[in-house]
Amino acid sequence: MASKGGKRPGAGRPKGTTEIPKIRNYFTAEEMEVFARGLMERAETSDKIATWLADQIFGKAHQTIDANVGGTLTITFDPAFKKND
Repeated sequence: MASKGGKRPGAGRPKGTTEIPKIRNYFTAEEMEVFARGLMERAETSDKIATWLADQIFGKAHQTIDANVGGTLTITFDPAFKKND
């Protein structure tokens, strides 16, 4: 039987690994401008390309979610779906 359960120092995902690399981290502003112009000229779906470029250069816009989680939850079991043994 394995005896490696429980919390161990150094186990798990290292901190900071959730950062997604952005194109802006690797290119200068001039290089990004040339790249963006080339993509826009070649793209058939320029809306998608423009959205992707904006996300890469400026970061994705935050999206808020509004949910009403109050009240009760009722779960009803239908006897018609009962497993027959």
